[in-house]
Amino acid sequence: MLLDKKRTREATIPTASMADIAFLLLTFFLVTTSLDMDKGLMSSLPARGDQLPIPKKNIAAIFVNAAGEVALDTHDGIQNIEIKNIKNEIKRIQKDVLQ
Repeated sequence: MLLDKKRTREATIPTASMADIAFLLLTFFLVTTSLDMDKGLMSSLPARGDQLPIPKKNIAAIFVNAAGEVALDTHDGIQNIEIKNIKNEIKRIQKDVLQ
């Protein structure tokens, strides 16, 4: 009669310490990982207190209203332009200033 009963063993994985292992692995990787620091832009700034005057001919302002109309204010005066022509107008102004 004892032979009729089959003893079955269930295979189980103990998960009681799974959270501990995950925490230890997470801590290990956080401590051993080196993070690259942002280097930023490589530019030299002027010394504190130094101020260089900017000529008015080098300043241009772009105004855009709620209707999407664009006006460019330069040393020549205010002119209405289309959005697609902003780049070309700025290039033209730069050529005039550099000459």
